Amino acid sequence: MTNVNETVVRYIAAWNERDPKRRRELVAATWTEDGTNVDAHRHGKGHGAIDAMLATTQAQFPGYRLNLISGIEAHNNFVRFSWAAGGSNEAPLYLGGTDFATLAPDGRINIVAGFHRRRSGTDEMTTGRPITPRAAPAGPTAGAAAIRAGVRNTPLSRSCPRNAG
Repeated sequence: MTNVNETVVRYIAAWNERDPKRRRELVAATWTEDGTNVDAHRHGKGHGAIDAMLATTQAQFPGYRLNLISGIEAHNNFVRFSWAAGGSNEAPLYLGGTDFATLAPDGRINIVAGFHRRRSGTDEMTTGRPITPRAAPAGPTAGAAAIRAGVRNTPLSRSCPRNAG
């Protein structure tokens, strides 16, 4: 089985890949043949439909790149992670979300259910300043400290037997 971190990194890469041939290769390596990706705005089932969904999203949001902004949490055949894009001068609308996925025995994704949020490129809790990411604290209590501090950048992976490759 593939390491779950590698699967999530491929997932993010597929969303960011603009070359159609390479994106289709990433989709095939990341989702099962009958895999599904669904959120409140899109739905794709199977490699062709997922690739078309990604291409349509890229056309709708040119210049946006997804970035992993959370740890990758996994147990049994489930995985959860958060991502963000935008919030810059080039891509002013901040897009973010948390995706939940089930994994097949070979480590590819069966189903992704995404929960997304949008806001303007300014921090709504201030007087209109641009969103600026804050560094995540390190150490065993980093998650709780990050939540208290409102930090969205956390380490890439948390210890989990499923994450061991």
